[in-house]
Amino acid sequence: MKKLIQKKYKQTIIYVLDALKILKDRMKHVFSYKKIHIKKFILFLWITVLIIVIDYMTKKWVIHTFDLYQNKTICSFLNLFYIHNNGMAFGLLSQQKFCPEFLIFFTGTMVTIKIVQIFYSFFIKETYKNYMFYCFIIGGAIGNLIDRIKYGCVIDFIDIHIYTIHLPIFNIADISIMFGALASILYSIFLK
Repeated sequence: MKKLIQKKYKQTIIYVLDALKILKDRMKHVFSYKKIHIKKFILFLWITVLIIVIDYMTKKWVIHTFDLYQNKTICSFLNLFYIHNNGMAFGLLSQQKFCPEFLIFFTGTMVTIKIVQIFYSFFIKETYKNYMFYCFIIGGAIGNLIDRIKYGCVIDFIDIHIYTIHLPIFNIADISIMFGALASILYSIFLK
């Protein structure tokens, strides 16, 4: 009887050790897979923060270097022209009288929704392919949101033109938003 109990005890220990080994191997696979997602998410955050910092620093430089509506020619197609934009990206709807609180609320809501969607995609759904482009959109939106909260308008200063035809004046955040949107659309059309 004693030998039978020892034999069953040994078999139980062997089964438990085998189960632990299998569990360890599976957990190692799961954690290495999650590390990939975490690394990509950290890259996403770094790019977003880098865009916000570059945008903020260029706007600070413009504010301290130029007077409002001051124009400096850089080359035949590029001027730095410091203006306050009360509208949306690239001066869209700048002639309309928007309540700044509405634009702050709208932008903040859109950024929050997109961050939740991206967080869900990275960690729950585990799909993140074209979401890396959204770091440019979110970084630019947050950059402009900071201006709206701090100044009540967005600081724009890049003026690209061909002779007398000028594009709307924009900033680094607007470039980032446009790049992210175009890259995401092109990815969806051609690579999905």
